[in-house]
Amino acid sequence: MLNEVNLVGRISNVPRISRTKANVSVITCNVANQRSENYVDFIQCVFFDQEYLEKRLKKRYEDFS
Repeated sequence: MLNEVNLVGRISNVPRISRTKANVSVITCNVANQRSENYVDFIQCVFFDQEYLEKRLKKRYEDFS
């Protein structure tokens, strides 16, 4: 069974990219999703084994490190 979630929002902090002992990439970040004009939800996201995403985030956020 495959679970799929689509979040629409902005990454609200600099993503933390690390690797496990088995050399699997782990990316942790928060996504800000605005429910209405006065409410914003911050959703913590963890991505495993996402080489494409890791390359894109490193390129985008390399100036913040």
